Amino acid sequence: MTGFLSTFSKPFQLTVLLWPFVSVLLTVPAAVYLYRRDNRLRPVSVLGAYTFMLYVLGLGCFTLYPWPQDPAAYCATHHLGAQLNPLQFIGDIRTDGVTAILQLGMNIVLFVPMGFFLARFFRLPSWVAVAVCCATSVCIEVAQLTGIFHLYPCAYRICDVDDVITNTLGGAVGVALGLWCNRAFPAPRIDKTEVTMHPGFLRRCVSFAVDMGIVSMCQMLSIVLGRISGMEQSPLKAARSLCCSACGSCCSKALCHGVPMGAPSAASSPG
Repeated sequence: MTGFLSTFSKPFQLTVLLWPFVSVLLTVPAAVYLYRRDNRLRPVSVLGAYTFMLYVLGLGCFTLYPWPQDPAAYCATHHLGAQLNPLQFIGDIRTDGVTAILQLGMNIVLFVPMGFFLARFFRLPSWVAVAVCCATSVCIEVAQLTGIFHLYPCAYRICDVDDVITNTLGGAVGVALGLWCNRAFPAPRIDKTEVTMHPGFLRRCVSFAVDMGIVSMCQMLSIVLGRISGMEQSPLKAARSLCCSACGSCCSKALCHGVPMGAPSAASSPG
């Protein structure tokens, strides 16, 4: 195993180390979506969103990364194309036996979590969840065929239509498991008109992360605009002006205090 990994690029180890931390950043938008849908944040929902982001990043790394370390030498000796025969797996089983069967099984198992999360936590309709699994598999295979959309000079993994079929089948199995869990363990009914007057620690953390993200984006925008137009004010001051004029902290107010979308605030209420 060590010899196999040594033939690939060095940043792979850094990617593995950053994997859980990047997942935290990607969990914030998912947590905001869950809040907008349910008007509250439950620890189980946030944990599910974080686990889903861990899975998605792991899926991308497993199927697309790492790549060979010496592109010129690898591309000179390898010329991989697309396998478009949907019945090729039959010949593979006859030739490779148990190895080919395990490969098919792994391709199915690989997408079971995606279908489960889409049906259980994000509550997508079953056909939409299966379509998302299929589209994800197609994107992965196209990325393999094009060297991650030409980021790598040649294809370093085989694009196989059988992978799309088995991945979609695995996603359908996951959707079925998610629907079964929804019936066996239904989510509690939520009153979306309820206003939370005492937000918990988890919701405050998500609100803080959203505010920091907005301020950071505004600061980056102000720096770019300042360099273009010769703006003399400090980037931090410009960022605050842009942030206040753009949203007035309405995002964090709605997130922290549980005010439903479209509900009037206390300052704007009549009387």
